[in-house]
Amino acid sequence: MPTIGHVTWQLDGCIAIVTISHPPVNTLCLEVRIGLLAAIERSFQDPVVKVLIIIGEGSTFVAGADINEFGKPYGFPSLYVILDLIMSGTKPVIAALHGNALGGGLELALACQWRIANPTALLGQPEVKLGLMPGGGGTQWLTRMAGPEVALEVCTSGMPISAVQALNCGVVDRIVESDLLNGALVFAHEVATGLLPVRDLHLATDKIRHIDANFFSQYRLRHQEVWRGLLAPWKIIDCIEAACTMSFTDGFAMERQAFQACEAGPQSRAMIHLFFAHRTRQKSRKITVSAGHGQPELRVGFRLREVFCRESSFLLGEGISPGFIAHCLRQFGFNSDLPELIMHLQFDFIPLHQPLPTRLTESDILQHLLYMMAIEGACLLDQQLIYCAGDIDVVSVTELGFPAYRGGIMYWMQETGEQAMQASLNSLLARHAGRWQAPAMPNFFNRL
Repeated sequence: MPTIGHVTWQLDGCIAIVTISHPPVNTLCLEVRIGLLAAIERSFQDPVVKVLIIIGEGSTFVAGADINEFGKPYGFPSLYVILDLIMSGTKPVIAALHGNALGGGLELALACQWRIANPTALLGQPEVKLGLMPGGGGTQWLTRMAGPEVALEVCTSGMPISAVQALNCGVVDRIVESDLLNGALVFAHEVATGLLPVRDLHLATDKIRHIDANFFSQYRLRHQEVWRGLLAPWKIIDCIEAACTMSFTDGFAMERQAFQACEAGPQSRAMIHLFFAHRTRQKSRKITVSAGHGQPELRVGFRLREVFCRESSFLLGEGISPGFIAHCLRQFGFNSDLPELIMHLQFDFIPLHQPLPTRLTESDILQHLLYMMAIEGACLLDQQLIYCAGDIDVVSVTELGFPAYRGGIMYWMQETGEQAMQASLNSLLARHAGRWQAPAMPNFFNRL
C-alpha cells in the first residue's frame, strides 16, 4: 500500500481507495496535494481501476486549506491542478465524508462526481470568516447542486450544514449509517456496474432556472448594513449570481479572480491575524494569570473603555454631538456597543462657550478616539499587564466591537504607522489649542 505525501493508495478489486492521513484535521498542505495528485493520476492510468474513492483517515475528511500558506506562492500542485484533474478525468470519483468537509476540503468533494457522508458530517465554506471566499469552485458547484439560496447562506455565513441538510438540498448523494469505507465501496460498485448513471454536474441547470429577476438585488439590499465595509460577502454574491448566468468555466474563472482579490487585500490579512491571535489567547491567559495579573481580558477591556469614555467626554465638551460621534464609529465599522455607549452615558463636561476654530471632521473624530485607545493598549504592553498585542486585538473586537476586518486596535495602529500617527496627534494638539494634551508615545513601534 504505497504512501506519498500523507496519502495512501490501495486497490480493492476495481476500486481504488485514496486515503488522506495528515492529522489532526487533514489540511490540504503541499505534501497532501502532492500525494493526492500522484494517487489520482495513478488511478486514472491504471486500466484495472473503474472508480476512485477519496476518504480521510482519523476524525475527519479534509478541514480545509493550510492557513499557513495563505498569502504565499502556492507550491505545485495547487488545489486547482487537482480539481481540474478530477473534473477532466474519464473515471468517476466518489468523496466519502465524515467529520468536517470545509473550505478547500468541501471543494475537493464537490469536484467529485458523487458524495456520500456519515450522518454527523458537516459541510461548509468558512472562508468569509477570514476575509476570504471560496476559490476552488465552491460558489459554482453549490449554486448548481443546491440553488442560489443555499449557496448564499453557506458561503456568506461561513456556517456549515449537516450531512442530512446537504442530502436534502442535493449536495450529498447518500447517507451511510454504518462503516463509511464499506458504504463507499458498495456505492462505488453501483457506479462501476452502471446502477448509478454517469452524470456531469457542471452542466446541471435544474437549480438555477427560473430565478427571480430581483432575487440578487434584494439580497444585496437586505445585507447592505450588515456587510458595510466588507469585501468578501459582496464578491461571493457576484460569483453566485454569475453561476446562474454563466457557463461553469467562466463562473469558475470569475470566482478564482475574486478569491485572489480578497486574498491580496488588507481585510484577509487583518482577519487571519485575528485568527492566529485567537489561537494564542489561551497561552497568553495562562502566562498572565500565573504572573498574578488576574484576568487580562477584563483589565484590557476596562482600560480601553475608560479611555474611550474620557476622550468622548472631551469631544462632547468641544461641542461635538453624541450622534455624530456614534455615526463616525459606525462608519468605521464598529458594531453597536460603543455607539450606544456614546448615546446613553452621562458625561461630566463643561460645554465650550466659543465654537471650535475649525469644525472636526469624521476623520478627526476617529483619529482622536482610536489613537488614544491604541496608545492605551501600548501602555498596557509596556506595563506588562498583557502578554501580547494580539490579545488586545482580540479584546477590542470581542468586547468593544472594533471591526474584525481591520484586525483589532493594535494591528490597526501598526498598519497606520508611527510617523502617520504622530503627525495626526500633532494636528489634534494644534486644533484643540491647549485644551487637550496627548500622552507620550509608548515603545510599541520599537517592538516591531
